[in-house]
Amino acid sequence: MMRHLRTPAAVPAPASLRHPVPAGPAQAPGMIRRLRAPAAPALAALLLLAVLPAAGADPWDWSLDGLLDARARARQDNATKLVPAPERIGLDTRVFSITTVAGFEAWQGPVAVVGQLRARNAPGEGERPARLHVDELYAEYALTPEHFLYAGRRHIVHGRSLGVNPLDVAVDPLDLDRSKDMNRRRNEIEGQDMLGFESLLGERFTLAGYWTPDERALLAGTFTLPEWRSDLTVLAFDDERPGAGLSFSRTLGEAVLLYGDAAVRRGRDRQAIRVDRGPDADPGAFLTMAGERSRLFTRSSLGAGYTLESGASFNLEHYFDANGYTSGEWNEITGLIAENDTNRRAGRFGGLPAGNLLRLGGQLDQFTLRRHYGVLRAHHPGLFGLDLAAELTVFHGLADRSGSLGLRLERGLGPNLVVGLEGRYLYGEDLDEFALRTGRVSGSVHVTVHF
Repeated sequence: MMRHLRTPAAVPAPASLRHPVPAGPAQAPGMIRRLRAPAAPALAALLLLAVLPAAGADPWDWSLDGLLDARARARQDNATKLVPAPERIGLDTRVFSITTVAGFEAWQGPVAVVGQLRARNAPGEGERPARLHVDELYAEYALTPEHFLYAGRRHIVHGRSLGVNPLDVAVDPLDLDRSKDMNRRRNEIEGQDMLGFESLLGERFTLAGYWTPDERALLAGTFTLPEWRSDLTVLAFDDERPGAGLSFSRTLGEAVLLYGDAAVRRGRDRQAIRVDRGPDADPGAFLTMAGERSRLFTRSSLGAGYTLESGASFNLEHYFDANGYTSGEWNEITGLIAENDTNRRAGRFGGLPAGNLLRLGGQLDQFTLRRHYGVLRAHHPGLFGLDLAAELTVFHGLADRSGSLGLRLERGLGPNLVVGLEGRYLYGEDLDEFALRTGRVSGSVHVTVHF
């Protein structure tokens, strides 16, 4: 039976300038999202109606698992040059939430139904503190042991990069809740509604693809090369920013893994920001220009991993994003921020400087803003001989040497109970990328029960 292709790990890299600690799946304020119809139940039902006669009269097998997670988060509500009054934009500095996740799978003969439901309640958070999410709900039919059809809502992930995955084209990195462990960050969001297939063509090649009602189509081919201890995936996709991608990995010896992911897409994912030099321009005013829709922009990640006999592992990656602002563009942006901050502090031009800063914050609402980053992850599954897992992560901007430092500790208190804490510190000076983000210090504690 076909399972999820892969769920990547991730690191607590930067969040939005205006929403620095993502509140799970809730939509960040001001973010633009493509609307899509809740088509998963209809797609799954159509496939089930078509294939149920093939299941026969035998009883269905099934499995159920899930978790209950109680989590308390806090964040320093510090002012920055870009966000001088964070209390005015409605960011919650303290949030307590309870999340229940239930996954199920039922199968009989060639037919299977898979789903994941997630209920989250965060009293006092926004207008809808209680939400129920259908992360996955799809039906699958095995035409043969090598060929599968599926329909419904599903997570499909290519690529293996830990910092930012360039091939995860359907997900905004801001939607990932990075207070959760790396096995949950990508799984606990709503998947895409889709019709798809997977075909195992011999022992070395897999062809897979899907189409979504919001007009995204993707086709991927994966080659397995055992003599080289390598795999290679090539994919092409068509959506509002069509493109192609490549992913590879190769194992060297018993401890070293080399890997890389890259995607080329048409059009820039952000607007250019320019100082308004018109004769009637207000002080500190700026213009925005639509992304260059005809050019190709590349995202890539190249990494290496090393695992010790103790189970401790280390990963180092370089992430490049051609969508990011160049040095010239960044100097113009920080000049605008500095000018408006100075005018605001001096009380000049009324509320105009504060309004300009608020607009700039909206334009800079991106996961990363520059072009080159280094990523370091160190993980140990059992420090000091105890059931104490530790993870250290660094997301470092190579342009201005600012970044994010994260630490996570989790202790098992039995087969089904885990307690843990995590914290993050943003470092940088003055007008550096990470120094412009509010929430310089943040952290959370949690208790998770698995069932």
